[in-house]
Amino acid sequence: MRPAQRFIFLSIFIFVAWYLFLRSPAAKVAIPVEPRDDLPPTVAKFVKKKLNKARPITFTIADEFSLDNLHNIREKLLPWGRASNYVVLCLDEPCMKMNAGGIKRIDVSMVRGGRGTVLILFALYLIENNYSFLHVDSDICITGTHDIFSRTLKQIDDSWDVQFMEENDKLDPGFWMSRPSAGTLAYLRATEALLKDPKNKGVSATYLLREGIRGLSLRYHLLDAKDFKSWADYQAWESQNFATEPQIDVLIQGTTAIHFTCIDKSIRPYFGKLFGGWSDYNGYYSNIRGRYLMVSGISGDKDQVINFIALAIQLAIDSGRILILPYHVEIIQRQMKKVGPDTIPEYKRIPTFPFYRVVDILSLNGVVDYVEASFALNREKFTGNEVSLDTLVLDEGMLELEKGAGYPKLVTRVRQQSGAAALSIEFQGFDVRNAAGFERGVKDYVKTIREKLRICRNIDEKETACEKRCT
Repeated sequence: MRPAQRFIFLSIFIFVAWYLFLRSPAAKVAIPVEPRDDLPPTVAKFVKKKLNKARPITFTIADEFSLDNLHNIREKLLPWGRASNYVVLCLDEPCMKMNAGGIKRIDVSMVRGGRGTVLILFALYLIENNYSFLHVDSDICITGTHDIFSRTLKQIDDSWDVQFMEENDKLDPGFWMSRPSAGTLAYLRATEALLKDPKNKGVSATYLLREGIRGLSLRYHLLDAKDFKSWADYQAWESQNFATEPQIDVLIQGTTAIHFTCIDKSIRPYFGKLFGGWSDYNGYYSNIRGRYLMVSGISGDKDQVINFIALAIQLAIDSGRILILPYHVEIIQRQMKKVGPDTIPEYKRIPTFPFYRVVDILSLNGVVDYVEASFALNREKFTGNEVSLDTLVLDEGMLELEKGAGYPKLVTRVRQQSGAAALSIEFQGFDVRNAAGFERGVKDYVKTIREKLRICRNIDEKETACEKRCT
């Protein structure tokens, strides 16, 4: 082979080798999906191929803000053999790509109108094709104390067409069960007509589903509000109902599902954990990650309460413990009262003010490793094992700084504690008024944490409006 031929052959060989094995793969160009007003054909194909028509289909419509709860819903269905017919309709890419083995998913991100439109159209498709179904909203938490279907009218009972949970004496489609019947079909077609009416543009699916019943002889059943709780019914000062461990324990044991409607999206995951709706997914309760720190008896005005919360957080960090958040604090609120033409301050003591109304839970992320106030209760429920507990009663001497150190003696005491899985520091009996701002050294010790906490602006308000737990 001549040199020129050898050079050409070698050049071709190198180019082919580079093209096949060494070059960077071309970036995949995303093909835009055309928006549509109906369900894509993939929905029908998926349902027929992947789901069992002989059993009710349980479905949730979800987006990137509700991914955590999908694991919990599926885990709560598993013990009763309901998980194999559970499917999630995804409104966005993060939902489709989430790491969730075992959760069936269908992409409906291209459907105009989002969640409400998908809900009505998918429900209609199922009934038209003789599927029974249960819709579980993405902000519903199932307590897992019993099979959710055991608290509804049975599928073989021919006395009903649809079943809804109740909210303020009205139907709530957050938990909605339907069976194929002439009545259900007429109802959903009427609701679809309302959906397509231009006059109803922007109207919620809940409103349309309530209006769709008008004039129809639909056999609908409202589920027991004690079994299926809607948080909108507990807007009026929930601390009187569910701010302590005994109250929450009773709630979990006596409730099938809780719809966290009217709860700020930012704290719905925490509510799910606090009120027993979380699961042991990835060993959240069964795998002990370390030792825990609890605090109780936090009391005082706003400034005093925040100081002690910051102390608890800094203490957990410096002792290498996981903080179990308190259920509540006792707070002295400064409320404004109208007296004749004047507005004057009025001070009221609230003995069980929920912790999530003091500090924005999200502001703790990345600051301290923490779990919900009911963690020990939930762990016992899932594993049968209690969290062993030691108690340390705080006195003023423990807030004195260690010689030559920038932290109080309390830190040393906590570090020295061993044995029990959790240490509870009790502030009961401690004169918080004498330590409103702490001594300067302790005040400096908690300063950085205080600056990182986002304090709820409505901390001095007795009641709270919908989706304004912490503003």
